[in-house]
Amino acid sequence: VEEELASFEPEAGAYTGSHAAGGHSHGHGGHSPLAPVPLRQKIHRPADVDGA
Repeated sequence: VEEELASFEPEAGAYTGSHAAGGHSHGHGGHSPLAPVPLRQKIHRPADVDGA
């Protein structure tokens, strides 16, 4: 089990690291907060223009 974990650790770490730093981290850490921000700004922008 230790050998399987050791073999899986580097593979999962490299896959998770690349996926988490390039896809997961960027998607969850950059897309999640950036999604509601631009969405709110876009909704606020037209609302401000309509209201103004």
